[in-house]
Amino acid sequence: MMYDGWAMKLHLLLAAFTLAAVAWGSEAHAQENWKAAFEVSAKQGDKSLAIAVTPKKGFYVNSAYPLTLKLASESVKLKKDKLGKKDAEFEASGLEGKAKLATFKVSCEGKGKVDGSYKLSICTKSGCSPPLKGTFTSK
Repeated sequence: MMYDGWAMKLHLLLAAFTLAAVAWGSEAHAQENWKAAFEVSAKQGDKSLAIAVTPKKGFYVNSAYPLTLKLASESVKLKKDKLGKKDAEFEASGLEGKAKLATFKVSCEGKGKVDGSYKLSICTKSGCSPPLKGTFTSK
């Protein structure tokens, strides 16, 4: 079948949109699969907030990635509201750049809910996720 210039351009455009939709859907699905591989939790003590990034069995925190946490609260005064890789304590796994656990501790005054957001990467033995973003709330 022979196409004139306009029809060929239309078919190429439709093919490009189809590929973009498949790629976007796959990326969103892949991110959800990675997010099921870990939990971010926060627990307030007397004068500190403890935050843990806990991967499930077979997964690791990417300790080479510049992970970040942002914290906010209306009732709790936080000594720091932005935490990064240098603020984390990583539990070694024996695999380079991959930790069993990442924990953070920040001093605070007052009681109440602390909301947070994260950006991090999770790994298996063979590879790591793209950057993952999400939220959490203290208990």
